[in-house]
Amino acid sequence: MSINLTQNRLIRSFTRSLHRETIWISTKPVIGVIFDYIFSPNRLNEWRLRHLCEVIVIPKTLLLIEPGSRTILSPPQLQQSCHKLYRAATSSEAQHHIHIADAVVLHVPHAQLIDWQTTITSMRRLPTYWLCSEDVALKQSDWGYAPDGVLFPSMTVSELKLALQWGLRTFQQRKHWAEEREQLLMRLEERKWIDQAKAVLCEVKGITEAEAYDFLRKQAMNERKRIGDIAASIVKVYQLIHG
Repeated sequence: MSINLTQNRLIRSFTRSLHRETIWISTKPVIGVIFDYIFSPNRLNEWRLRHLCEVIVIPKTLLLIEPGSRTILSPPQLQQSCHKLYRAATSSEAQHHIHIADAVVLHVPHAQLIDWQTTITSMRRLPTYWLCSEDVALKQSDWGYAPDGVLFPSMTVSELKLALQWGLRTFQQRKHWAEEREQLLMRLEERKWIDQAKAVLCEVKGITEAEAYDFLRKQAMNERKRIGDIAASIVKVYQLIHG
């Protein structure tokens, strides 16, 4: 596939805006395929989309949340887009299948989207997609909810597979960012205890900050604990004694 200079610029702009790097699979840039599909639909046929979906990872087992009150049923293409499709109409039925699902598809009204997302997240964190069959929701600028992907009943099997794969990638990135955020918060909290413990040691023992840090480090090595835990213990004992 040839990608001209204009498309290359669009791809770079697109990846920078989403904080994503271009994925190269079988020497074919996935984002390039997507842009080629968007700007030249006649040049990208069903076979090429099917070939792309075969070489990338997609969720194998889907859990479809579809309340019995839905007048518009899910498209049959969704069944063909995965190896196994489980259906649930209530939260209790979803609880029964959630442990074997790779992803969740919410075919629910827009007004119930946040409630169902909260319910699913409380059971297990999985890639979550919204199967949108409502025209009114598309006109709203702020949904109040960020699914990993949006599916439409008009999509073909190959298009659904590509959307599922892209949503899985979004979920993995969000998970990675959340883990990094937790690690940064933990390091900030640890640094706070260390700084307070150094101040306590400087006051009580009459030593410098460098000597106080060496004391904390050696104590952590002797007790085989994190230096942040040692520092927190010292500060808490000091606060308990001195009020």
